[in-house]
Amino acid sequence: TWDAIKPDGSKIVQVMRHLPQINIIDTQTGKITSYRIKNNPNFSLLETSMESMNVFYNHVHADDNYIYATYWGKEPWDDRFGVEVPIFNTIHVFDWNGNLLYKLTTDKSFFRVWSDPVRKRLYTIDMNTDEVYYIDLKEL
Repeated sequence: TWDAIKPDGSKIVQVMRHLPQINIIDTQTGKITSYRIKNNPNFSLLETSMESMNVFYNHVHADDNYIYATYWGKEPWDDRFGVEVPIFNTIHVFDWNGNLLYKLTTDKSFFRVWSDPVRKRLYTIDMNTDEVYYIDLKEL
């Protein structure tokens, strides 16, 4: 999983690599609530060969209002050093209640993401070229 903490420290989000699911953990109570995208595999998928499993979420970052998770939903890619990273151009935006609010599609690859709450932007670094890109989040 990839994890991010809400800036106020009240919750942690986990996004799962081999299931289209996020888990939200309440840090005060320890309660874990899971949210899975409809019409997708469940935990029985984990009983199969890991080699044939799709990769769903690749990274997550969060701010006080939203959870930003880079989504792949396809077969694993060749991740050896020096191999070009595929284009990750889908970002799922959730609220802290687990509701999928937006499916953003970008013209650039957002393999890893970091939010800037001051400028209201979501940043990435192109893993193949080291160029920095951002999405303006003021419209969300």
